[in-house]
Amino acid sequence: ATSAFHRRLVAETDALARDADALRSAAAALDARARGTAANSDADSSAAPLASAAARDAARMLAAPDVNAFLPRRRQSFFMQLFLGSEVDVCSPRQDARLRLKEEYNQYRNWTSMLYIFFPSLLAGLQLSGVAPRSVLGLMTTLYHAWLLHFYSALALRESVLLANGSHIRLWWIRHHYYFIGLSLVMLTCSYANAPCRAFMQRFNIWAAFQGVVMILQTKYQRKRMYTRVALGRDGSMDVVAADGSGVRGQVLLLIPLLWVLQIAKLWMGLSLLYEQALAAYSASVSGATLGEQFMHLFSHPDDVDSTAIVPGSGQLWMCGIIITVIALGNLHATSVTLYHKFAKPKERRTASIARD
Repeated sequence: ATSAFHRRLVAETDALARDADALRSAAAALDARARGTAANSDADSSAAPLASAAARDAARMLAAPDVNAFLPRRRQSFFMQLFLGSEVDVCSPRQDARLRLKEEYNQYRNWTSMLYIFFPSLLAGLQLSGVAPRSVLGLMTTLYHAWLLHFYSALALRESVLLANGSHIRLWWIRHHYYFIGLSLVMLTCSYANAPCRAFMQRFNIWAAFQGVVMILQTKYQRKRMYTRVALGRDGSMDVVAADGSGVRGQVLLLIPLLWVLQIAKLWMGLSLLYEQALAAYSASVSGATLGEQFMHLFSHPDDVDSTAIVPGSGQLWMCGIIITVIALGNLHATSVTLYHKFAKPKERRTASIARD
């Protein structure tokens, strides 16, 4: 009896999945036809905004977690397959279980934001004051980079699970965590005895402390507004605080400038690091060092600046500069897209609202 019930449940679930997938395709086709009708000046397009708005409403209903749970399971990302395998189903059919996943994610973001400020602030203060021995600072820096590796790995896994359970998380921010995982691995290989590496780590610690402050402000302002947006149907029940925007205009005026300053500072840090390494490589070539000698010094770990006459840095700094620059450009693009959708399309949103009414 149990096996028969299980087979019947699987068959009914598959049928619901096919029906929901067909409805989603039909809604997308209706939206495309309505937009085409509105663009055709020769046709009577008075009903086109109403049809387009209805199609988008239907698509939003199908994207809701309660319905999304019955849709065909998405193929897991390589990152999730690497840690969990390809046969593990992380989609929960129960709404209360999905909401607990979201709440646990929010709690994790809350307490780790405090650590995100504490660790780099402590390291930057000790490095600037000079009260701690270099060996102690090197050990603390290594532990901090190991914690960063754990933090971004946990965020990538948790947000991938939320995405599979119906949360509308922009894929760039999950890729952003992947880049930071790579950056943390590279920084773990940097030698604190290398003066250029120490200078870079000091700049990175100051920037990371500022990012922790912005993370706390995002959580404080956006989570209050999130409940209202969910009640109004503008966000899903599984949506979480975004990394590039906020709920209302007043919050945008506060958070967006902070995000722009943070991301421009990150871009400056990456480009300046690349410039310093390129200048060092040029100085080495002018001084007569061969390419082979420069390559041999790329991943060496000298103890002071004087011993880096050929290349005063390391290959790790090259990689850090490239990764940081890529992250900063991606963040700026994602924030710009958010601003465009918030401010550049108010007429389209008002037209859809009037059509629904």
